Amino acid sequence: MKNKLIVLAAGILICTDTVMADAFPNTLWIGNSVAAAPILNTTTTGVVLRQIDNTLAVGLAIDSNKLYVNSQLPKSNFYNLDTLTTNAGDTFSLPHNSLDMTFAGGFLWAASFGTGSIDKVDPVTGGLAGGFVVGFTPIGVTTDGAGGFWVSGVDAVTGQQVLRHFNASFQADADIDTKDIVNGLGGLGFDPRDNTLFIGSLGKVYHYDTVGNGTDLGFFSLPDPNQFVDGLEFDPAAPVPEPAGIVLLGTVALTVAGLRRRLHVRR
Repeated sequence: MKNKLIVLAAGILICTDTVMADAFPNTLWIGNSVAAAPILNTTTTGVVLRQIDNTLAVGLAIDSNKLYVNSQLPKSNFYNLDTLTTNAGDTFSLPHNSLDMTFAGGFLWAASFGTGSIDKVDPVTGGLAGGFVVGFTPIGVTTDGAGGFWVSGVDAVTGQQVLRHFNASFQADADIDTKDIVNGLGGLGFDPRDNTLFIGSLGKVYHYDTVGNGTDLGFFSLPDPNQFVDGLEFDPAAPVPEPAGIVLLGTVALTVAGLRRRLHVRR
């Protein structure tokens, strides 16, 4: 819900669009691979804040106040992040069976494990709008906040787990060594505040930096040690509303002053 806000300050007239912000910013949304498990909303240290019960979530993505939940069905649901509710019409589709997702540039990006690619998906029509091949079986995906993506998965030939960065041109340019994670790589979430990654696994969420080969910054355990984190997303704080229009009052003042001078001359 948007409201117009007009502010007069420091000689500047500002008109902004204000948007209802998520009440729990800078937190994690943690999915699962079984329908009986909950979707968890936690702090970045694992404290559970809220949850959506009995909801399969092999992929999660966030756009503004919407939480997209991929249940790998023909149609999946999105939820309101404030109320955690969904309606019968709050659905979206994906072109291929996929796991984790992320939202960037107005599109959903979904890890299509059958095609070995990251699908670029129109969130309204569910149509395939592009994407890129990753060269392994993708499981987790998240934007890097700069036009690129981090993708986790498994090399189909060697069976080794992979955590790879793709730049804005969809070229692979970095890998992170995840040997500390011994129970598989799942969904991914990127924290733009410090450029770190949260990595889902069995019963745990790991935290890595993205410098060089990456450093394991620790992990937290989930309430259920048997919950495998397929979907994962970091929910950033809502950005500060940007001015929709700015009029410098100095310009207005000059115009008014000129009008007064003309009126004075006419007298």
